[in-house]
Amino acid sequence: MMHRRYRTGRRRKSNSALKNIFSLFVFGTLGAGMMYGGVTWFRSHSKVADVGDQVAVASKSISDAIAPASVSAAALPDRANLVSAFDGQVTGVINRVKAEKTANYHVLAYLPGVNDGLEEYTAWLLKDGLADVKEMGQLSPRADGSWMLDFTADPISGISDAALYKTVVIMKELKTGGSAPSGVKMAEATF
Repeated sequence: MMHRRYRTGRRRKSNSALKNIFSLFVFGTLGAGMMYGGVTWFRSHSKVADVGDQVAVASKSISDAIAPASVSAAALPDRANLVSAFDGQVTGVINRVKAEKTANYHVLAYLPGVNDGLEEYTAWLLKDGLADVKEMGQLSPRADGSWMLDFTADPISGISDAALYKTVVIMKELKTGGSAPSGVKMAEATF
């Protein structure tokens, strides 16, 4: 059997290293050029500027819908928490919207049930500094177990200046009626 021996070539090692450096330089330049071209193309075809303008227009229309310039601060509701007379926890809320000579109240309270034939919840407005009390009316039960009442304080209801009546008290009373609060105080709110 014959053995063949191959001699390694007598190439110069510096030639091989030069080729490697040159090929890395060429591929690096091509890669950087392709990257720059791709980024430039994406930027020129991007819709981000158009979307930004659309978002700015949409946010302006949303802010106008939430707080239009035509609404004055007087038309925004005042809010007072109903605080339970028993444990001091918040048991509802009262919103009051004041106008020039009137005030609209919306009462939403979470109170226990009552014996429908004998008892009811009645809301009263109390004037600060005096023993002046005005009946707002009876709270109506809702399907979710809460109680509600809408009331307008105006000269027709005997209230000439609603701003003077800063306290609302909810009483659990017998259905006998009366011109003054009687029974058990359930909750109170102060504006």
